[in-house]
Amino acid sequence: MAWLNGWKYRKKHIILGSSSGTVTDYQIRITVHYGSGTDSGEHVYLNGKCRADFGDIRFTKSDGKTIQPYWIEEKVDGDYAVFWVKLDYIPPDGTTIYVYYGNPEATDISNGSSTFPLYFDDFEDGQLTNYTVETVGPGADTANPIVEEVPGFLHMLIDDTRVKDDAGVRVYWNTSITENNVAFRGYIRFIGLDPYLHFDESGFRYAKVRYDYRPYLSIYEKRLYVDSNYATLESLSSDWDETIYLTVAVYYDGGVVKAFKNDTLWGSVNATPTTPHIVQYLVYCIEYPSRAELYVYHAFVRKYIEPEPSHGAWGREEKARTKLNKLFRK
Repeated sequence: MAWLNGWKYRKKHIILGSSSGTVTDYQIRITVHYGSGTDSGEHVYLNGKCRADFGDIRFTKSDGKTIQPYWIEEKVDGDYAVFWVKLDYIPPDGTTIYVYYGNPEATDISNGSSTFPLYFDDFEDGQLTNYTVETVGPGADTANPIVEEVPGFLHMLIDDTRVKDDAGVRVYWNTSITENNVAFRGYIRFIGLDPYLHFDESGFRYAKVRYDYRPYLSIYEKRLYVDSNYATLESLSSDWDETIYLTVAVYYDGGVVKAFKNDTLWGSVNATPTTPHIVQYLVYCIEYPSRAELYVYHAFVRKYIEPEPSHGAWGREEKARTKLNKLFRK
């Protein structure tokens, strides 16, 4: 079995396939812990043998040498790091990967664009060139929202002094996706905002998570909409103000759209299976409430199928053979 040159340790991991069939370029999440523990599910513990900044972590195919792209979503040095790994091929009967660690000379090769080729942005370049900003509605000509990309996040602000007369502001990325079975995921702070994720085929179908603010009806609800159908996610007594991981899974083949909040199923709406042509609205908000603000720290679109490929068994820690221990094994 080939070994990745320069790395001292590795662990074998089984990825269980989906009964729905073979998937390609599928992203799997793995949480790597610096300290000790029992490997299980997506969690693996490296007993202090990797770099504290996780820069030496590598993932390979079953051949032990073909490195797979990855991106680190979050980490705390010396504690844990959450990786998304793109595996090029997972058949129904599953596949094997290896996690390598223990190379003090290695550096971080985390790359979001390679891991999520459909769409990825961590808003680090400070540019909005990949997006279109539109003002719509009766007061569109006078709307003056703040929409800016500050290195590290996208920021949007509207209030009564900037957007009037039921005008709306929307931001969408200049990309089209024509694949079934995808999910949007973003780390987002919402403050009294209608956060729409708008999936559109032929102008009639969309999916969005929305803060439905109707004070005259005493309605403060978070809802998942698909066309005019919706599921109530939460009821509130005031404006929406929180930072969450928001995932909207668009599972057309199965006829359902699902919303996840911080990786827990939030709600779902049945949808007729179609072949989508998707325009991605990152946010759309009209003039009410009096103040609406948005921060997006990162966002991406990944593959999504049900049932998803899942985590199987972990192998024991293996150590690279040196010339000396190879002689003793003979």
